[in-house]
Amino acid sequence: LPTSHSLRNLTGKISLDSRKKTFTLNIPQLDFCNIKMQVLYKKELKKQYLFVDISPSHGDFLDLFSCLYPEEMPKIILEGPYKIKGYFYAEGTQKNLFKKTTGEIKIESKNGYIYKAPLLAKLFAFLSPIDLFRGKIPNLETDVLSYEELKIEGTIKNSSFLINNAFLSAPG
Repeated sequence: LPTSHSLRNLTGKISLDSRKKTFTLNIPQLDFCNIKMQVLYKKELKKQYLFVDISPSHGDFLDLFSCLYPEEMPKIILEGPYKIKGYFYAEGTQKNLFKKTTGEIKIESKNGYIYKAPLLAKLFAFLSPIDLFRGKIPNLETDVLSYEELKIEGTIKNSSFLINNAFLSAPG
């Protein structure tokens, strides 16, 4: 982690079993960038496992991105309240923990803003060319798109994040 990140409310237990030759790290409470989670990591002779449970958490996107990217602003900026929950599981060999990954993430937000998102503007233009010609889709490189509701549900599989469902409701 860069020096500007911090972990808060960290409590945990480390276990070494010399007979079974295992190392276990159990962190039942962790706060990273205002996202609450539980972490369990176990390493055996030939295998290792990681489970991260993202407890239902909430905050503001701008605060989240400021925490995740303290030295630079991200390319796409979201502003507004959010709720998040999900989990992540990985297992693998001694050399590659992420050989098999799985997980789910759900994010919801109401009454926020999206800006500096030219790729989203192109996607919206493709999905709704009539609105583009009517001038209803703003230039997200320079303008702000306010939204009433944003929902994203996705799964993690084989080290990829797949969006299963995305919903955006905006005035206009």
